[in-house]
Amino acid sequence: MHIKTSLIVAGFAMCSLISNANAEMKRPSLEMKADRLESISKTVTQLNGNVVVRLGRTEIRTDKAKIVIAKHRVTVHTDTFVATAKK
Repeated sequence: MHIKTSLIVAGFAMCSLISNANAEMKRPSLEMKADRLESISKTVTQLNGNVVVRLGRTEIRTDKAKIVIAKHRVTVHTDTFVATAKK
């Protein structure tokens, strides 16, 4: 009886590990808001007026910004700094 109980508990533990391993990683979403958005190219967007850029839990607020989206990263250029994050 003790062996059956141990096997059942071990089976549940293995199922739990397998389901966690197969879970998809959630990628942070990119959210851009501004009074005026202008698409410069396929990968570059210019934002002007009350700009809010959110990537995951990170938020940037400024008057104007340029967003460059590459395959695996996002770069935010403002008047005072440049910020880069993985997508």
